[in-house]
Amino acid sequence: DLKSESPRTAYLIVWDDGPGFASIADAWTLMGHTPKRLRPNVRGRFNIGEKEILSVAKEASVLTGHTAIIFPKSGGRIIRKRGRSYKGTTIQCVMPWGTRQVEDTIEHLKKLLPPKGINYIVNTDHVP
Repeated sequence: DLKSESPRTAYLIVWDDGPGFASIADAWTLMGHTPKRLRPNVRGRFNIGEKEILSVAKEASVLTGHTAIIFPKSGGRIIRKRGRSYKGTTIQCVMPWGTRQVEDTIEHLKKLLPPKGINYIVNTDHVP
């Protein structure tokens, strides 16, 4: 989900229903080891995707397993353990994007080709 909130702020939410991070440190470790590295047919082999969006976000959070990782505007990270488990992984970001950048990004996201059998939705639009 990607929406403009103001002329210079957008909200981005990305969710998947996978098993979550194998290690919570994977949420902030760039190019770290992952068992996926040996499997060329899976996503997440280089442990880099979400770090790219987190690096340009004004602030963000990652919810996975029993943990919430908050990346505040002031920098650093705050780790909070939760009693209940999150299903999959949710990444929420406040982005420094204007309306035009949001519109362009949505159009580019709709051009991505999801792997066979993956339900890929951009805002409310299913991408075949």
